[in-house]
Amino acid sequence: MPKLTVDTEKLAYGLERGIGHTNTIFATIPEKLRLRSSPCGLVSSAIVEYLKNEDFPARQVISSPKLPFSPEMQHVIPLVGEENDPVVIDASFSQFLGYVGLTGAYVEATQAKAFPEEKILHFNLSEKEVVLNWLTSLAVQFQSQNRHPRDEFGRDLGQGPLSSASASRIKQSLSKIWDPSNFSEWPSIARVQKDGQTVAKYIPGNAISFS
Repeated sequence: MPKLTVDTEKLAYGLERGIGHTNTIFATIPEKLRLRSSPCGLVSSAIVEYLKNEDFPARQVISSPKLPFSPEMQHVIPLVGEENDPVVIDASFSQFLGYVGLTGAYVEATQAKAFPEEKILHFNLSEKEVVLNWLTSLAVQFQSQNRHPRDEFGRDLGQGPLSSASASRIKQSLSKIWDPSNFSEWPSIARVQKDGQTVAKYIPGNAISFS
């Protein structure tokens, strides 16, 4: 089977630049933080639009993990390739670090380099355990470094539903997000698809390729 290659730097560059050309509030976010703060529907639509333009097999699913602390949260995910073991390309995973208090607002308030260098995850679903261990490790590390800055209204910008949770609880929560049993097909929303088409135009060639 052909191997999927993702140049995450190229892809992140194109997505962040493209978001700046949409008529959304996310265009006003500082460019380096756009993938940390933009919604999954927008970035996944852009990725799938790019893939379809390149004639790559791609689809979007929506995960409904029903997390106890956020039961309504859903996450749109692009899947590429084989039906039985597709590749996930997730450019909005950073939002889940917000569960331990790491958000764009936290970074802007502290000027700390708290986010990982990675802005995009790509992995076969069969190998998600490796990604979950890595994300859990990042979350636990941040817990020990969290400065808990406060905004002008006294709100704790480092607070999240898993700010004090154990590593096992963090991993258990994250695992539900990429659990295929929680997936269903995502019917694209016209407005989001249109914005995704705009963003996709700025993704450089060969950001994603099969070889």
